[in-house]
Amino acid sequence: MTPSISEKLAVAITHASDPPRDIVEKLLIDVAGLCVAARNTDYVRAALDGWEADGGCTAIGHARALDSAGAAFVNGTAAPARTSTTPSRAARSTPARSSCRRCWHWLNDNASLERTR
Repeated sequence: MTPSISEKLAVAITHASDPPRDIVEKLLIDVAGLCVAARNTDYVRAALDGWEADGGCTAIGHARALDSAGAAFVNGTAAPARTSTTPSRAARSTPARSSCRRCWHWLNDNASLERTR
């Protein structure tokens, strides 16, 4: 079976040196915390209630398991939502966004996902 992108990313991070691994750890904690903080808001509840497909993926802070697209949708709705009271500024201001950008550049420069197979 071909590994998923998330599995390849996990392997790349596992074999990474400390700085990128620390960035990824902070990013995951940041995103999970933002998702938990926003889990009872009306817009996250609407995103969860509006998704019909169940599956085996986690919508962080919720008991219901969704398909991968649903979990990405709900988590993506929740993660940037608590960082700004102005919706248009939320996605630009999330701490996870700058951490993710640094990590992504590191991965592109140093750890080809193809080499992790």
